[in-house]
Amino acid sequence: MKNYYKLISVLLIAILFNSTNSKAVTQSVNVSSNIFTPSSFTINIGDTVKWVWVSGTHTTTSQTIPGGAATWNHNINSSAGNTSFTYVPTVLGTYNYHCNIHSATMLGSFTVVCPTASVTISAGGATTFCSGGSVIFSKSSVPTFSTYQWKLDGAIISGETNTSYTATATGNYTLTVTNSCGNTATSAGIAVTVNTAPTAGQATITAGGPTSFCGSSGVLLSVATSGLTYQWLKNSANISAQTNQSYTAKATATFSCNVSNSCGTTLSNSIATVKNTAPTSTVTQAPCSGGAVLLTCTPTPTTGITFQWKKGSNVQSGATNSTFSATSNGTYKCTVTITATGCTKASSGSVVTITCKSQNQNGIEQVTVYPNPSSDYFVINTASLDLNAAVMIYDLTGKLLERYSINGEEIKVGATLTNGIYFARIENSGSIQKVIKLVKNR
Repeated sequence: MKNYYKLISVLLIAILFNSTNSKAVTQSVNVSSNIFTPSSFTINIGDTVKWVWVSGTHTTTSQTIPGGAATWNHNINSSAGNTSFTYVPTVLGTYNYHCNIHSATMLGSFTVVCPTASVTISAGGATTFCSGGSVIFSKSSVPTFSTYQWKLDGAIISGETNTSYTATATGNYTLTVTNSCGNTATSAGIAVTVNTAPTAGQATITAGGPTSFCGSSGVLLSVATSGLTYQWLKNSANISAQTNQSYTAKATATFSCNVSNSCGTTLSNSIATVKNTAPTSTVTQAPCSGGAVLLTCTPTPTTGITFQWKKGSNVQSGATNSTFSATSNGTYKCTVTITATGCTKASSGSVVTITCKSQNQNGIEQVTVYPNPSSDYFVINTASLDLNAAVMIYDLTGKLLERYSINGEEIKVGATLTNGIYFARIENSGSIQKVIKLVKNR
């Protein structure tokens, strides 16, 4: 019964070492001419030593071996069944042996060491996938080991001690193994990338300027993150062919963007834009009178606006009324601005040619006004004028305030006018003969 248990123990040990190094090798030793060849060598535990007869009559007999190791003594000659002998060491250490027949000169030894552990892993599918997916990692088919431990980014994955592992998270996966004699090894890592649909932050859109704009200028809208797929929407409907990272909104509407990658689509925040109508205006000319042509700017809309006159590209200082008295040749424009929205636009140019400066009909050049400025009334000398002429007083908006008939003498005008600038226009048979600027300053 004792021998039976000893046999069982030997078998279990053999199985253990075979599993420790399934790549076990056999080291052959030639026995001839009173020498073992090679006379010394190193093997891994679980490897096999095989003595092979070449010539002569010899034995292989254990001499000094590690404690617990099995001894041996076997004939090596040409007799049937004695041409070879195999031995599988089960204990680490150095084994010395000799030939009993030539014990003084025929010596040999070998050293048994723990094999170096080595392991590789492979992925059973793509290592880049969308959230909810996975990939199975497995160790290489050989050898087997005593323990296994899967790790993510160098940290132990609790409870994952099998030969395979199903990865579901982003990171670098490795497998650490230990063989039966305590040597460990860690595999090269395999990186896993788990993608998700764009986050809300990645899909955020912003405006590159005011969302209330004039005319067709628009506002540039942009998605925060590049390298994705985009589809812009206007009032929740796709805008055809608008698939860039940015989009210029040119309408009163609510805009958003579907931002996508291979794992899904995220709808961005919404931005409401307002398109304001730019104003329009036309400039008309009154007939030339004196040193001047009276220009009138008629805008649309007619209220809540401001004016600015220009000659060419030059702003006319203080010319901020709907009318302007042009006293020199040139092209004049009226720029109107809607106060509430800030939208502004210039009229078409009105070409002014002063042709009335050389006219001196009915003594028009002799007409004078004094005092000017005045704190009370103005005296206009009309003695040289035709009695059919008349003096008309207008404010800056072109509104007629006073009318006087010519009596061939001086006339007093503007006594009731408030502080400001006015124009006295001398007309005859519907023709403007002269325009005089009046300044009232009480």
